Amino acid sequence: MHAIEESLRRINGEPVDTYRRVVVENNTVMIVEAGTTGYKGSRRDDGGRSILSVTCSRGDFHFEALTDENGDTVGFEVACCGDDALNALMKVLRFAHEVLDDQRRGIDG
Repeated sequence: MHAIEESLRRINGEPVDTYRRVVVENNTVMIVEAGTTGYKGSRRDDGGRSILSVTCSRGDFHFEALTDENGDTVGFEVACCGDDALNALMKVLRFAHEVLDDQRRGIDG
């Protein structure tokens, strides 16, 4: 893995500090960025904002948006092939989990 880069993103107009890292696992390269404002004590409009972004610049990955019967995006799917891809995916998810967990300031919801 490479050094962590800090950034600021806006999610629905709200600033969110994010952390980005490049994960290299032999022939696989993925970029992960994650961040959250933490809990804000409310639902959608006044609640917290969170982001997770994953990009693969080298490797055998398939990313697909999942839609419902109305064509609305309701989720996503990630599939990969090979041991290196599995290791990289696990590192990406671990990094994202740690960032989000740290930023929510240790409050369990």
